[in-house]
Amino acid sequence: MRDYSLAENLVAETFLIMLCKRETLTKHPNIAGWLNLTLKNVILDELKSAKHRLEMPLSPDFHGSASPAPPLELSLPDGLSPKEKEILILLYEKQLSYGEIAVRLGISLLNCRTRAFRAREHYRQLAANGGVR
Repeated sequence: MRDYSLAENLVAETFLIMLCKRETLTKHPNIAGWLNLTLKNVILDELKSAKHRLEMPLSPDFHGSASPAPPLELSLPDGLSPKEKEILILLYEKQLSYGEIAVRLGISLLNCRTRAFRAREHYRQLAANGGVR
């Protein structure tokens, strides 16, 4: 992963998933195998979502003369709830990880990922219907 804290977050998320499913996993014949496969899937999900994050290095000749981009909140559609706007801003404008957002919002990592997924889906629906500024 090249990022120790990200790797730690993904392992923690895997154990969180296990805790959420502990009732059904008590009868699982190979918990270690389940953990390995779940961690692999969590890592693959992270890699897929990382492809869609905006990461642009500053050019060497950048001196800050360009005008700053307007806040993301101004371009989000009105149909999004305040919670949806908040998580999208934290993800895309502030470039925080799911773990950092979860801590900031006081929610679990799994809940954070779920909220982000739902906010993106709602945004896509609004964009498809012409609700994006």
